Amino acid sequence: MRNEQVIMAWIDGRAARNGRGSLTTDGRHLLSYDLVIGDGGRVFDYTASGEYYSQTTSCHVGLALRVSGVEASAPPAQAELRLWRSSPRPSGSEQGPCRPR
Repeated sequence: MRNEQVIMAWIDGRAARNGRGSLTTDGRHLLSYDLVIGDGGRVFDYTASGEYYSQTTSCHVGLALRVSGVEASAPPAQAELRLWRSSPRPSGSEQGPCRPR
């Protein structure tokens, strides 16, 4: 499933994941790897202008903002963010530039 389709599923309240499993939703939360980037109609600002996390996550956030049409929200406290501790998080060398699909 493409990233745009995962985000649309999140907006519609349906579970989905992209082909690599790097962008997922349970229908309520939108996750980039193990980090909640969206919840309850909000998209959290994990970009260079906010609380930067990774290049891939920044791309996921930017796409979620464009597709959903909402404005970026300040990220919540860290304790609220971790849902799936076993989810992979890429190291710096695995994070490539964001490319449109």
